[in-house]
Amino acid sequence: MRPWIATPLDDIRYGFRLLIKNPAYAAIAVFTLAVGIGANTALFSLVDGILFRPLPFAEPDRLVTVWTSNENRGISRWGVSLHDYTDWRLRNEVFEDLGAYNLNTTNLSGLDRPVRITYTQVTPDLITTLGVAPLHGRVFDMEENLPGNDDVILVSRSFWEVQLGGDPSVVGSTVNIDGRPMTVIGIMPASFTFPSPRVQVWKPFGMLPEEEGTRGGRWVRAVARLAPGVTVESAQASLDILGQQLAEEYPETNTGFGIFVEPLQATATGGIRNTLFILWGTAGFVLLIACVNLANLLMARATGRQRELAVRTAIGASRSRLVRQLIAESIPLAVVGGTLGLGLAFVGLRGLPQLAAGRIPSLEFVGIDARVLLYTLGVSLFVTVFFSILPARRASNLDLTPALKEGGKATSSRGRVRGVLVVAQVALAMVVVTGAGLLVNSFVSLVNTDPGFTADQVLTVRTAPSWGEIPERERVGQMFAEIQREVASLPMVRSVSAVNRLPLDGNSWGTSLQIEGSEPLADGTQRIAL
Repeated sequence: MRPWIATPLDDIRYGFRLLIKNPAYAAIAVFTLAVGIGANTALFSLVDGILFRPLPFAEPDRLVTVWTSNENRGISRWGVSLHDYTDWRLRNEVFEDLGAYNLNTTNLSGLDRPVRITYTQVTPDLITTLGVAPLHGRVFDMEENLPGNDDVILVSRSFWEVQLGGDPSVVGSTVNIDGRPMTVIGIMPASFTFPSPRVQVWKPFGMLPEEEGTRGGRWVRAVARLAPGVTVESAQASLDILGQQLAEEYPETNTGFGIFVEPLQATATGGIRNTLFILWGTAGFVLLIACVNLANLLMARATGRQRELAVRTAIGASRSRLVRQLIAESIPLAVVGGTLGLGLAFVGLRGLPQLAAGRIPSLEFVGIDARVLLYTLGVSLFVTVFFSILPARRASNLDLTPALKEGGKATSSRGRVRGVLVVAQVALAMVVVTGAGLLVNSFVSLVNTDPGFTADQVLTVRTAPSWGEIPERERVGQMFAEIQREVASLPMVRSVSAVNRLPLDGNSWGTSLQIEGSEPLADGTQRIAL
């Protein structure tokens, strides 16, 4: 083997032998490095999977979310009415395709037991806009969005495997959704979870805009694919004009309202982007603390080896040779610490889906893959080699006469360097601890905030009627009144009530109102009741 290869390998093997020879030092150094690398790797996996990876759609950079906006109220992202969606689709000049959707829950029956599932109402062009092909079967056609033709569904890969047995022949079979038999026409691939990982079924709206009611009922969302060569900025300029035209044509419902467009990637990650970067930065501080600690350990270890290094120098080893040896000896720390850190990151990420399912977008892309392995390897080698340079240079700068004497002591300059490293480590730790303390204080204050009602000894039960089995709204009211009477008769119950949205659950249902005898608002906006 060539000397320029054999010598570094010999140094690395010698480094492994030193780790085995000094288990206490090895355990402290490896654990310190593993904690920093593990936290950094786990957060990189989250950031990479959620923010950096493209969405699993055809040409995802051309996909945008289209919102109703209202600058007078300071709202840039509002829902869309089916009336406005139809006008946008027919009158825009910047979209290749435009689809709409609405997330909801419904009852599934006809299988082993009735369950409540999350489903999405979609216009047929939403699937084509996203550019996703089914795993089996077909997608919706435009005729199936008409009233009476909407008894068809697409199911998710997980729903197909768990509820339908994973048999491709189920395409064409029926299941009962909300009391209505629905034909399964397609099975979507595992990567398609739009707009939420909780979604198990997609079905057409099955209604015309005029059946929606007023144009002011903005309850759906829209996604578009930009035409080739159209940028987000040019699309926004064109849609500003369209929004003004609609406001002039429909002043009662569209005055003050415009159109806002943003990349779909930004919509999917906007609520968590800053949080992930803050957490990644915090993990970087933890890694930096680990590196400073590692540098101090290497400095202490090199100080204890002064006599050995002095003997090597006396028999002809150059200073550069000693530096290369000491740096090469740090590579085993990188290998063992990086491997253990990768294991810690894997354990942490494995429990993430159970803790954050449905709350973190694109969670299915988070995991340990080749990109994460390369990142961990790069970070491990960089931090160990970089932070071993100073200890190596200091250790190789020897005064042979005292160093060769038995019991030679470290010079005062080395003691000062180690003191600086300790101060830096404490300072970095104070930054992390202070930030964590502020976050804990904010969390405690939030938890202790008076919500305006007493939640002690209050239980909630969620139930929903099947509109297919109970189409008359009067009967629904009678059903809930009967449930309240039955529950109120229980001896452990003091009082009972019903509501369509629980307080502080993140969901609300709003409607515009006009106070009798009052004048309309001057800026054309509407009063909203939640």
